[in-house]
Amino acid sequence: MHRAIANLKPQLLLSAPIIALLLASCTVRTEPTISSSSGTPPTISSVSIVPDGDSDSNRAKLRKALAAELAAKTIAISGDENIVLDYSISRNSADAALLSSEAGQAKSDPEPIVIVREANWLDACPTVRIRAMLVLFERESGTVIKRSAAEAITCENDDVPYTEFAKVLVQDALTP
Repeated sequence: MHRAIANLKPQLLLSAPIIALLLASCTVRTEPTISSSSGTPPTISSVSIVPDGDSDSNRAKLRKALAAELAAKTIAISGDENIVLDYSISRNSADAALLSSEAGQAKSDPEPIVIVREANWLDACPTVRIRAMLVLFERESGTVIKRSAAEAITCENDDVPYTEFAKVLVQDALTP
């Protein structure tokens, strides 16, 4: 019996760092993914982006990431284009349900817009759901051309993945 335990000690010592790494890694964070998309965008070579006055806000940081991603796709940013890009970002508890605007009106038991994330025993932090939206519309008519929404779940003190949001939103907005 003691010989069997002695033979296991080297294996346990080798697996201990792997087990520690798994327990220490974040089980919460998800990459931003498109949660809804509608419309068909025209082929565009330049857009106007709605400005944000507060340079340190989450919205301004998302704008900066969107501008960088548009530049990477060789789409120019100009102040007077007919195609305008607007954007938003929000943060809510990941365990809160978001329901459609029909809740309590047309439907007595509406389906949630997002799936509620139940807390996991491995979670090392309170979780938040970050949602970002991008809308392309025509300046002259106000007609929405394309709307894309993405979301990710993170720990509440993690950095917001602005660059990742920008990549998935711009890719979806430019894809017919």
